Amino acid sequence: MWKGLTASHVMDFAAALGTFLEAGRPVVPGRDPRLSGKMIRGEMVGSLLGCGHDLIDLGVVSAPVVQHAIQRLDAAGALRSARRTARFIGMRCGFWGRAGSI
Repeated sequence: MWKGLTASHVMDFAAALGTFLEAGRPVVPGRDPRLSGKMIRGEMVGSLLGCGHDLIDLGVVSAPVVQHAIQRLDAAGALRSARRTARFIGMRCGFWGRAGSI
């Protein structure tokens, strides 16, 4: 991958999130349209599945769509690849608890 964010980082972060999220509710992964988003998505999905979560893959979507999907699908949370500039890539996570978004 790119400098700073490795496949190992992605897998570790997604696995940590997967152990935190409520069991029995799906997780909704999404990604941005860049090549890095496609690669990050694969690592995210593998780790979340490894934690025993069912997934509803949103594909290429914007961050607001992911936020809406969490609530609409009663998902435990979401993880999306994100990139601000060519130099910085990363991930965003979201949750929708009984009290609202976090």
